[in-house]
Parts: sequence; C-alpha cells; structure tokens
Amino acid sequence: MNVVKQNEAVVSDRVEGNIVLCNSDTGEFYRVNQIGDEIWRSCDGRSIEQVIAVFLTTHPNNERSRAEQMVYGYIEALARHDLVTIEGSIQASGTEQSDGSTNP
Repeated sequence: MNVVKQNEAVVSDRVEGNIVLCNSDTGEFYRVNQIGDEIWRSCDGRSIEQVIAVFLTTHPNNERSRAEQMVYGYIEALARHDLVTIEGSIQASGTEQSDGSTNP
C-alpha cells in the first residue's frame, strides 16, 4: 500500500484567494488550484486509494479512471517538488494533465 504524507517542512496558506504551499527547506513557493488543495489536504498519511476515495466523494461526477489519473498525477508532482513523501511506489496509469491541473 502506498501512503502519502505532507512534508513537515511545507506550510500552506491562502494568499489573495490562492492556495500557496511553501517548502521552508528550499524557500520555494507553489500556487495550487482548488483541486490541488483538496488533494494536498488529503495527503495526511492516507493511502493513495483513500485519497482517491475522498476525491470521488467531493467530486461524484468524475469517472473513477479520470479521478485516479488526476490524483496520481498531482501526488507525483507534489512528490517531485518535495511537498509530500510517498511510502511505497506509485503504480499509476495516470499522467499529468496538460491543463496544469496536476502541477503544484
């Protein structure tokens, strides 16, 4: 099972209506959209499957395969920027979306 956790060095806040993540170790800031914020807040030690389930609960009109792609892609992007840690390896069929929805 893959467990995803927020990096303890990352602080999140709302700034002028935008959700901003700051990695205090690197000093880098990232602006995320509403979906990214929902996924970020779900990365609290849950399995990736649980994060997908939470996402589907709040977005019931999404197909499961689309939700999996979005969640996996976003978590992979968060991990690349050291915003989350993943215990285990992601076995995803999803990819990042060209509209930027998975880019932190």
